[in-house]
Amino acid sequence: MKLGARLLKQLILEVLDEGKQERKWVKLQPEEEQESWLSAEQQGLKLSDLAWIKKVRGGEPIEDIIGDVLYFRKQDIQKKLKDNGFETNLSTKHYKSVTDLRRLLMDTQEADDLDSKDDNALQDSNQVQTLGKVGKWSILMPITQKGSIACDISTKDTTWCTTKSKGQNLFYSYVGRKDEDIILFYVMDYSRTPNLTGKDADARLSIGFLNGQPVLKGQSGGLSVNAENNGVTEAGLRAYLGSDYDRIMSILQDKANEVGTDHPAKLMFKKAAQNPRLLKKLVKDYKPEEKLDFYNQVLEQEDISPGVLLFLSRDESIEIRQIVAKNPSTPPEALLVLSKDEAIIIRRIVAENPNTPIQVLLDLSKDKVVGVRSSVAKNPNTPTEVLLVLSKNKDRRTIRKSLAKNPSTPPEALLILSKDADWRIRSWVAENPSTPPEVLLALSKDVDWRIRSWVATSPNTPPEALIALSKDEDWKIRSWVAGNPSTPPEVLIALSKDDDDRVRSGLNNNPNFSKEQKS
Repeated sequence: MKLGARLLKQLILEVLDEGKQERKWVKLQPEEEQESWLSAEQQGLKLSDLAWIKKVRGGEPIEDIIGDVLYFRKQDIQKKLKDNGFETNLSTKHYKSVTDLRRLLMDTQEADDLDSKDDNALQDSNQVQTLGKVGKWSILMPITQKGSIACDISTKDTTWCTTKSKGQNLFYSYVGRKDEDIILFYVMDYSRTPNLTGKDADARLSIGFLNGQPVLKGQSGGLSVNAENNGVTEAGLRAYLGSDYDRIMSILQDKANEVGTDHPAKLMFKKAAQNPRLLKKLVKDYKPEEKLDFYNQVLEQEDISPGVLLFLSRDESIEIRQIVAKNPSTPPEALLVLSKDEAIIIRRIVAENPNTPIQVLLDLSKDKVVGVRSSVAKNPNTPTEVLLVLSKNKDRRTIRKSLAKNPSTPPEALLILSKDADWRIRSWVAENPSTPPEVLLALSKDVDWRIRSWVATSPNTPPEALIALSKDEDWKIRSWVAGNPSTPPEVLIALSKDDDDRVRSGLNNNPNFSKEQKS
């Protein structure tokens, strides 16, 4: 596009004016810092960048931060950040510290490294550990997916899903699992090359260990297979390895004992739980079932970043969205997304999540589905005014039940519910630890013995109600009063003389009735 002379002049003036603004700002800084700030400006940092550095740098030298900001400003980095939903402008709202920025840049680089080719991975002990050589057999333990791929030198020697250089590679899905301790050892005879006719299939062997023990069950596609992915048994492996069998298995067992539960590949799931871009790269070629399994492994990690939870909140799998909706660490923006989910079960789970924002709860309290509104009524963070409105919903027992059980339900709502026609609603009000004494007093006169029984056991029941209940015609009610630690001493003495021994035995459960009195 050709720029007109006037527009070109305007752009030049804006650029010059912007430079003037930076230099004016530099002159306002402490004299001993001005040289560093001027250097930053001359390297292309904008006024907003300089202001951000000033706010977050603490005691760190300005020069040490300039490179990070310049890298952040690179066009390709900005595009990657934008494509993955990250903020592309520096502000303390999104990047509260230099550490936050550096962590993001490291995560971006880590995701890129996953795609980069490494011709020396087989010789890199961080990618593949060489455990030794016995006869013609090279004994290897791949640490990373790249390392596993590198063990298949031609990329066509095996049909294993853990050595694929293209498509679905499941190396981390095997060895990175939190719930199992799997190690894949590769025992390779590189002097021979397997071919499609089945010749020399034994030249590439995967020997898997599960929880410290070799798995040699002959399962095709399992942990222990030959180049063609045919299962290997102990007898078959002995035939393949011959006289080298005992020595090789001893090396593998020693290494399995050393690794224990700490396979280095497990770190990848921890990283994926922190880095949504890395997570996307790891599963980009996965089929639905394998992707679901991988996501489940990520969601089992102890520390999951808000960015990953937000990413997974949009996943096509309802199972994954349910797990995210339940997580108390799921960020508000992800819960907002899930609160509009088509699946009722997702909206119900969001409505019960203690981290769900108030505004989202308000919106869900008007949901057309009764079950969703009932879940809002369960949430201890639902605003009082919403709970009060829901308590007047006389045609929906599920909502009233949730309110009657919710310890955050306000006294005025519990008072309304205490007069409910359904005895179960009244019983849940009697059980509620937040039910005020005056409501319990009213419920102590309920015609239904089941309601009176709950009042008789509540530690919040006022003395006058307990006095009245201690004279109840039903011996069970009197027995529960006898066991209530809130029952006044004079009432306990009176009950110790009750004609029914079942009532007197209730005193044995009361810590406030002395041994002398019990005797």
